[in-house]
Amino acid sequence: MRVLEKGHMSIITNIEAAKALNARRLSLQATATASERLSSALRINRGADNPSGLAISKGMTAQARGYNTATGNCQDGINLLQTMDGGLAQIHDILIRMRELAVRGANDATLTQSDRNKLQNENNSLKSEITQIADATTYNEKHILTGGAEPGVYSITFCTNRDGNYEIYSMNTDGSNPVNLTNNAAWDLEPSFSPDGSKIAFRSNRNGNYEIYVMNSDGSNQVRLTNNPALDGEPVWSPDGSKIAFSSYSTGGGDIYVMNSDGSNQVRLTNNPAADWNPAWSPDGSKIAFTTSRDGNAEIYVMNSDGSNQVNLTNSPLPDTRPAWSPDGSRIAFESQRTLNGEVFVMNSDGSNQINLTNNPSSDGGPAWSPDGSKISFSTSRVDISEIFIMNPDGSNPVNLSNNPAQDFKSSYGGVISYPYLQVGPDNGADYRIQITLPDARAASIGAAGATVSTAAGARNAITAIDNAIAKVSSYRAEEGTMQKKLELIVNDNSLSGINISASNSRLEDADIASETVDLAREQIKQTTNAEAIIKSDDLSRSVLDLLDEQAKALA
Repeated sequence: MRVLEKGHMSIITNIEAAKALNARRLSLQATATASERLSSALRINRGADNPSGLAISKGMTAQARGYNTATGNCQDGINLLQTMDGGLAQIHDILIRMRELAVRGANDATLTQSDRNKLQNENNSLKSEITQIADATTYNEKHILTGGAEPGVYSITFCTNRDGNYEIYSMNTDGSNPVNLTNNAAWDLEPSFSPDGSKIAFRSNRNGNYEIYVMNSDGSNQVRLTNNPALDGEPVWSPDGSKIAFSSYSTGGGDIYVMNSDGSNQVRLTNNPAADWNPAWSPDGSKIAFTTSRDGNAEIYVMNSDGSNQVNLTNSPLPDTRPAWSPDGSRIAFESQRTLNGEVFVMNSDGSNQINLTNNPSSDGGPAWSPDGSKISFSTSRVDISEIFIMNPDGSNPVNLSNNPAQDFKSSYGGVISYPYLQVGPDNGADYRIQITLPDARAASIGAAGATVSTAAGARNAITAIDNAIAKVSSYRAEEGTMQKKLELIVNDNSLSGINISASNSRLEDADIASETVDLAREQIKQTTNAEAIIKSDDLSRSVLDLLDEQAKALA
């Protein structure tokens, strides 16, 4: 019914009923919304509830969950570091026992050779145990005390002119997957893996003069270390990776120098009118073998790592060059011209028991030991052009690895290194990840492999070598402890950040239960009054009908 301005009444359009019905519709919609929010405890249940708020809320939810997941990553990292520390603690204990044996073996006054042999047997067993612990310490099947390398899995780097000029390549130990690392128009030669396999030092004339460079093992970040007008080359790493020995002609004749691994503090070790070259560091870091022409032909000498006590090992009328220590320090492989062509020989580290390993009519040379001592790589022309071969340490089973029509030579072994990063934050970017340094705690890598107590002099050197190894393992554990503390702080920061973001998101996404309860009660009351209003509007319509009915009766 509609009441007109002049007092007329209408029954065609019931405005009051329509208004009541619309109010009831709105109230039912508000009731459903309040009920849904109370049921889900969420203020935003669909995009239409708050489109911009939904976008902001979901971004915050992803951020908060990212912080929670990153916190879990940090906890995993802490567990990894604790596992690492447990393995290093065992190695620490073994090194301390080895030092006791070395101190005992240094006693020249009362020990017999039989006593020394027993000491040496235990010493050898302990060295093997160190490497076994390092190889066996894993976290979720990942080796964490081998410098990031899988035990027994190695890479070989070598020189080749297969691209038209000499470049440095790497390949697997079966010869597969050859990769160009330098890719430079100049000549890049004499690659040498760092002990942990993460870097390669090499010689290059890319600046017009042969200098020593270093790069990552994947060929990235190539940096020049030396810078003088004379030739520098043949870089080799100290067992702990902190120094590089090399040959230099900066004083006219060749001499052996040593420098820090960043090129600083270059120190001359030999000072002889004749040429000295081909340096090779002993596994315990106490000695450097090298080639010299001071006796009229090339001979292999050995000296202390500070250049003192230079002694002839080969003492042969024909040239002997390119010494390479076995990983345990007991033997030295070298190249010799004692036959018509070059051959690979091996001798004890004191120069005794010199044996021809290759014994082939072609030219063989440039030996290099695999890190586990199970293989020797060398260059040979037995297939009419220089190739990289490997063989067993007794010379048996020679196998061609490079197998390329170009010249391939001067090889070096290194571990296949991974560079693990821990994701410690919710987003991508360098600020949200940290690199986990995985130490190489195997006996050869910490400088303990060459420790011997079979002689008094060897035992005295072993004391120094083991002290250095203990210091190295101590530094590993200190770094591990520092990293663990850092991760604990990151865990606390992530937890607080996640809580704060969740609190902000709650104000957007979570329903205000008290407010929604009040809204629900209000709308339910409105629905009751709406129903009464609709009934009243119907009563008005019926009153008009009653009036019409009375008028009809009166007219009758």
